[in-house]
Amino acid sequence: MSILFLVVAIAGGGYFLFRKRQFDFLAVAYFSSCFYFIPGFVGFAGYPSAGAFDPVPIHPQTYVVLVLVLSLLLATAIVTDIFAKPSTATRAGGEYWRFLTPMMTSLAIFGCMLSMITIGSELFSTDKVSLLSKLNRWFLLWTTSATLGLVLAASRRQYILAATNLCLLLFVLYIGFRVEITVALLAVATMRMAEQGPQRLFRHWKLGIAVVTLGIGLFVYKYLLFALKLNDWNLMAEQMRNPDAFRLIFFHSEPFIILGILNETIRQDLQVGLSHLDGCLYLLLPFANELGAQFIGFDKLYQPKLFSSVTTYGIGSNIWAEMIASGSWPLLLAFSVGYTQLLAFGRIVAARMSLEWTAIISVILVYAAFYIHRNDLLFQLTLMRRVFLTALVCALASAVWVLALKHPRRAVAEESASLYRSDG
Repeated sequence: MSILFLVVAIAGGGYFLFRKRQFDFLAVAYFSSCFYFIPGFVGFAGYPSAGAFDPVPIHPQTYVVLVLVLSLLLATAIVTDIFAKPSTATRAGGEYWRFLTPMMTSLAIFGCMLSMITIGSELFSTDKVSLLSKLNRWFLLWTTSATLGLVLAASRRQYILAATNLCLLLFVLYIGFRVEITVALLAVATMRMAEQGPQRLFRHWKLGIAVVTLGIGLFVYKYLLFALKLNDWNLMAEQMRNPDAFRLIFFHSEPFIILGILNETIRQDLQVGLSHLDGCLYLLLPFANELGAQFIGFDKLYQPKLFSSVTTYGIGSNIWAEMIASGSWPLLLAFSVGYTQLLAFGRIVAARMSLEWTAIISVILVYAAFYIHRNDLLFQLTLMRRVFLTALVCALASAVWVLALKHPRRAVAEESASLYRSDG
């Protein structure tokens, strides 16, 4: 199965790189999958324990999951390229959303200020477990608004607002969270590439080098973050000179831990049933947890059974493992097909929306294309809902503001016309 995985991964990579096609969320998802499936290329995944990280050979059925995901993404891209030609339709107008970016940027600044006031010095703690327990809704407002704000500003070439949101996301990166700036930059790149129409991706080799460099930088940054927060430059220099450092960074990275969850789920034949997925329905109700709704994440079900020695920190999650453990192979297949169709449909919809809503859709679907591998379904839907609701509130406020500004002018124009007619 490892050979089949390599064949599919290379064939799919070749298709997305050399086929003349419009860059889309399926391409982002395919390369993101290859990133999170890195352990499949070396033949082992990670098994985290209380004080160690042990390599475990990848189970043959784990390779089946990897091949299934990559094959469906590739097949969906091929079918989409054949039947869904590049859109020539005119984009929807963005008149009502012209205040959306300034509002989003203001919310990001406001959230940042309130986070610093309410969380205080804990915001700069080197203990990430302790920091996570202190984060609040102001921090979520900050990170969500800045992510949307950067993509919105970039879509309209509003460089001052884009720089402001980028600085806010760099601050989040310094605190210790990489996903927001990664998603924002991927969404901006996806929009810019899609605007150029059908093209052969390999010709953008400079952009590819930049993306790989950014990825390596984010890997290394996590390793150096402790020394950076302590302002201990000697420790940082020591770590960078350590000949084993980059090997440890690579083999202890997130893909090895995340794929280890899937590997152990299959190897130990974990079954958790479907009942915990009921919590996803409560997401339709805003502030459901404050109203008493009970949410059970997949991590609460698998970690005590598969990694019982790890009790002081969370490992993350794996949505493919959740589907296997919840409904076996039929649920995995159904979810995978639905997932790829969502990404394909997103490409068609985004091409017809205004630039502002294309930016919003891009952030939501980049979260799905890139970040889905290390989440369970509940948390993934929570992330996407958070982005959508934040954008929706600001969009409605922008539309109301535009209408309010237009109304007095309309009234004055009608009054002037009436006076003109009466004088005539």
